[in-house]
Amino acid sequence: MVNKVNAKVTLMEEHAEILKFLAENSKKHGKYDWVTVLNKFNKLNLMTTVDNSIETRRRIRHIAGKVSEVDPSKFLWVEEALNRKEVIQSQNESSNSSNVSSYIDTQDTNCDENSDDKRVPKDNQLPHDDKVIREYWLERFNILLKQKKLPKRIYYCKPYQWQWNLVNSILESFIVNLDLTEAKKFIFVAGVLLNEMTMGKKFRKGKYSDKLKKKISENKSLLEKVTNNFDDPSLQTKLRKKFPKRKNFCKNDWTSFLSILINKQTSSLTYWLNKEKLSRIRTAFDAKPSLKSIQMLLNKNNRKNDLNMNEATNFYKNLYKEVEFDLENAKAKSKDFIEMYCSQVNGRELVPAFSISDIIARLSNWKSPGPDKIFGILYKKLPCAFDKLQSYIEKCIESSSIPSSDTKAIIYLLHKSGDSNSVTNYRPISCCNTSYKAVTAYLNEFIIAATAETVMNPNEQLANARNVWGTCVAHYRDSSLVLDKKFTANKAKNTLVSAYVDFSKAFDSLHQPFIKYLNKHIIDSDSLLYCSDLTI
Repeated sequence: MVNKVNAKVTLMEEHAEILKFLAENSKKHGKYDWVTVLNKFNKLNLMTTVDNSIETRRRIRHIAGKVSEVDPSKFLWVEEALNRKEVIQSQNESSNSSNVSSYIDTQDTNCDENSDDKRVPKDNQLPHDDKVIREYWLERFNILLKQKKLPKRIYYCKPYQWQWNLVNSILESFIVNLDLTEAKKFIFVAGVLLNEMTMGKKFRKGKYSDKLKKKISENKSLLEKVTNNFDDPSLQTKLRKKFPKRKNFCKNDWTSFLSILINKQTSSLTYWLNKEKLSRIRTAFDAKPSLKSIQMLLNKNNRKNDLNMNEATNFYKNLYKEVEFDLENAKAKSKDFIEMYCSQVNGRELVPAFSISDIIARLSNWKSPGPDKIFGILYKKLPCAFDKLQSYIEKCIESSSIPSSDTKAIIYLLHKSGDSNSVTNYRPISCCNTSYKAVTAYLNEFIIAATAETVMNPNEQLANARNVWGTCVAHYRDSSLVLDKKFTANKAKNTLVSAYVDFSKAFDSLHQPFIKYLNKHIIDSDSLLYCSDLTI
């Protein structure tokens, strides 16, 4: 806790003059009101929220006390920003809503150039009307366009709302006339820019271990110089400045001191790395309470991957190669089944349960992206990216095609169990682009509408049921049947039999020619409606 407070106070020293200005304006009966000072400082969103504890107030009082006088004219923007608090709060509440269109309407209303309200924030809710901030981040955007860097994590919360609005306005100026395929590069860069703004040096946590690594490296370098070249005057000057209390040390003293210091820092680094690892494990366990996942995280650095990738590539090429398929035989076998299905859906309209905007809103924020490296949160929280994705899905549905760039994926091989050298003991996981996931999710709504309550998807079929885990349902039903039989055994002598059928590689056994044949005769791909003549 002390380290966190120290880190925040160190950051707040950069804003010592602002703290002094707020303190002078918050005087009550000639005394400083430090609670009010901290509350106002947090409203400015200049850094992460500072806790209003006694220890923090004492340290802030010390920081502001170092500044003798401040020029009030330099901080007029502070008063304007605090006066806009109510307007900014109302916009933040609307922006957190899942309805993106209402968010855009609110922003257009609150940013009306013809409005006479002086509190209305201009330039997309910047903390103050300083165009220099926009120009700086616009320049950073252009620099990042030439780089490739995957954003680790982006925070989305009220204190960071103005950063998201600023990036959205910058991004919109670049992609206004582009389709999604061309705009993906700019959306990715917007994610990197947001990562810098919301998780830069002032917002980054857990960096104590990095500082320790740097100190250990510096001290090792000093120890090597002391051992090899202690008589160098510049080295001795550097040592005395860095460790003033030990200015009278001789060579042996310095060697012993630096060795002990390095050992202490190394043990401290080991402690903090273990602490960070345990923190990650706790977070993972909260998200998915599984002992198996805990064991995988604990042994992550100890696992050795001896799999031959060339062998794995050849294995999957042979596994998914085209095989011979007798289409006419399949037609004859499934004729009665298809006729029954056609009679069930005759006159039915294909109406998906969710709209395109609902599909985008349901995208996962942090699921692993595909080759374009764009997380779902960027499409959900940046209105201009949201509109591009919505237009993209509509275009794919109208043209009955998906761009080739979205048909690519990154495939990871996850070890299941057994020999790690055998490719059969790995499960391939494909990470597709988020835009591809959105298109297929919308198409899935049509499939669900077309197969609901038909022989294609009967109630007994659990594999495709929503929010249902087949093995869990089977276990509960078995348990209830056993209990029911136990209590009714004395009353009736009836024999009870139940069975669950699990087809091995059921979905791997589907053949594309037959699926295309069914689609051609049942669903019109141009309009996504049933064909007028449902005969096979």
